[in-house]
Amino acid sequence: MWRKALDVITKATLRSPARWASTVRLASSLEVPLPRPGKYLNDYGLLEDMRVLLFSNTQNRLTNKVTKELQNLKINTKNVTVGSNAEGYKMVQAFNDFKPSVVICPFLTFRVPDVICESDVPCLIVHPGIAGDRGSSSLDWALRNKSQTWGATCLQARGKLDSGEIWSTEEFEINNPKTVTKTGLYNGPIVDAAVDIVLDSLVRFQKGIPPKPLDYSHPEVQGTFQRRMQDNDRTIDWQMPVEDINSLIRCSDTQPGALGELSLTNGNSPLMARLYGSNIASSPILLNSVDCKAGDVIAKKNESILVVCGPQAKDAIWVSALKKTDENAIKLPATEVIGSNNLTEIPEIDSVYIHHDINVHKCDDVAFVHFNFYNGAMSVAQCKRLQNTLQELSNDNQNKMIVLMGGERFFSTGIHLNKIEVSSDPAQESWENINAIDDVIKTIFSMDSIVVSALQGDAAAGGIMMALSADFVYAHLGTMMTPSYKAMSLYGSEYWTYSLPERVGDVKARELTSGEDTLTASQALNINLIDGIIGRNRFDMLQKLPTMLNNIPGSVLERLMADKRKKHNTAFYNRLELHRDIELRYMKECFSSASYNKARHNFVYKK
Repeated sequence: MWRKALDVITKATLRSPARWASTVRLASSLEVPLPRPGKYLNDYGLLEDMRVLLFSNTQNRLTNKVTKELQNLKINTKNVTVGSNAEGYKMVQAFNDFKPSVVICPFLTFRVPDVICESDVPCLIVHPGIAGDRGSSSLDWALRNKSQTWGATCLQARGKLDSGEIWSTEEFEINNPKTVTKTGLYNGPIVDAAVDIVLDSLVRFQKGIPPKPLDYSHPEVQGTFQRRMQDNDRTIDWQMPVEDINSLIRCSDTQPGALGELSLTNGNSPLMARLYGSNIASSPILLNSVDCKAGDVIAKKNESILVVCGPQAKDAIWVSALKKTDENAIKLPATEVIGSNNLTEIPEIDSVYIHHDINVHKCDDVAFVHFNFYNGAMSVAQCKRLQNTLQELSNDNQNKMIVLMGGERFFSTGIHLNKIEVSSDPAQESWENINAIDDVIKTIFSMDSIVVSALQGDAAAGGIMMALSADFVYAHLGTMMTPSYKAMSLYGSEYWTYSLPERVGDVKARELTSGEDTLTASQALNINLIDGIIGRNRFDMLQKLPTMLNNIPGSVLERLMADKRKKHNTAFYNRLELHRDIELRYMKECFSSASYNKARHNFVYKK
């Protein structure tokens, strides 16, 4: 039931659309702040036993996180996936059957049927933009325009796009504007803000507090309508300033990708492609020693390419992944898309100080290892480079603790399915890939140093199992984990049959790997999958983690390291190899199966 609206606004209830309109007119004349989370944190008990119906295009990270948080508060939820406007009937049927208290659309690009919008039940749209922002390319324009702050807003569904009343809105600073991508912004700060505003909106609804009408004369309404970003808006002019090119690529990453024409050497025709994973070159290397123009590919490293840019062709930018413009093209490492035959005259840069996706930062006797692989996928070559890095750290007796940080968006997601899909022998490539990642994990198991996994990004399948090979595993509140191989019809390897039961028991381990559930950090902690939670988000975690680790007494570290050295005997390594052999026996069968080939193909081509 809607409760009485605030007396200062109206004494009518909000259940009637007609009275709703009069409420809006009265509310718009008042100088009141926009509704923001924080005021009703102690009132979440009011939400228990509510019935919330969720409509989404897909069960993405935002939908999963919102659903998990609602369920944690003992709210009855039902999720409905909607594939097109033609499937409005599915929403109506679910609405009639479930009889919700509130409808929430965490990620929905299709129109909600009028019968739902005009009902007595409020229908809330989660919009990834600040108050007043409207349109389907909000995040694209925010990054393209180098916005310093952004936010998320919970709106009442109305016939006009994103024009409904404001239930709650929250803003945040964009902390890493030169490195964040559209997807990174969405899956990080936007998801965190979305949870806050959804819960705040539900409490306000339960209290009978009406939403605030969208009024562009209000001083806190800073957004505006932004048209849909088109390909011509995403096309790179290599003579643009390097900062603008970086923003253009990142505002289109991971979908659909910026468009750019790359000039190749040796008389090869230019290549028009979509570009991903950009980083501004810290120094314009090679530019003084070669005759080049904006748009030229002049160097390569770790499958990335270096492209000349800027008004005077004095700057350069690294691009890690490309996708051809063909209809069935997929995203792959940049050098693989261009082809080795077209890069024979392009020099490979060996310097460890220039563009590295594996970065080691040392603080006293603690080594922090960042491996920021695109989308978390780990190819054979990447696994081998990571293994070599870890082995070098292990050989250095000064490193008492090694902290595995993974990447910003993903700690790891396991084997590189895109590279496997385009290989001439997918089964063999899969086999080599799984053995390469197993070798990384074996190296971690073999370390006498204390190993900590710090999941600043999400983890899935083999990526989680790699994290579990550490002595301690930590995450932040926003981390999501999917410890399952089912989506790819795989048995799984990465020593999961050893490490996972050690933490959660045999029954739970089987349930996790063969199920489909995604876990929040709180859920993972409750079942002992991880050892602790540090901070609300990755920025909070990065700030608090060094202090936490430095506070561990040296005597404790020495004792733990001594215990590990005793453990690392022949029997221990034989046990590990037994687990690996059994897992790989199953995986070899899986890699030749039709179900794996189909699942991988559908995943890669987004079917």
